[in-house]
Amino acid sequence: MHPFEDGNGRIHRFIIHYVLAKSGFTPDNLIFPVSAVMLKNIRQYDAILESFSKPLLKNITEYDLNDSGELSVAQDTKIHYQYIDFTLYAEYLFSCIESTINEDFRDELEFIVKYDKTKLAIQAIIDMPDQKIDRAIRCIAQNNGNLGQKMRRTYFSELHDDEVADIEKAVREGMLG
Repeated sequence: MHPFEDGNGRIHRFIIHYVLAKSGFTPDNLIFPVSAVMLKNIRQYDAILESFSKPLLKNITEYDLNDSGELSVAQDTKIHYQYIDFTLYAEYLFSCIESTINEDFRDELEFIVKYDKTKLAIQAIIDMPDQKIDRAIRCIAQNNGNLGQKMRRTYFSELHDDEVADIEKAVREGMLG
């Protein structure tokens, strides 16, 4: 099965998430971002997948590819799938899970704490809806601690210069410092 032109990676990563959730490894309502770790080092991920598929493709010699791109294999391939050694896959998945737990979750929690503190600092400066504060934090953080003039005119025209300066300072200290 090859539903996507650019590969089966999305299906593969979905199955990993599904199995982790169904086996009880991942608590309900929690997205365990193991696939984010895999995508950070896509070459290693591809190498692990190809450690099985490349040798298999070398052994399948009797096939036909029709005009629609459908592949038909004429030889018996059971031997290639009957006793698969998943050691490399298991070790790789374990290392991705370990990295997710030890690095990505920690980084995400640190970001959330910084974000919440920054949001509280901005609320102490001016009363704005959460959605507008979120936009201000994103705009300022993405612009190296400054609110661009276009963003200010478009979304924050009601703010005074001193309020903008204080909000920029809060974002620089809270998110970028």
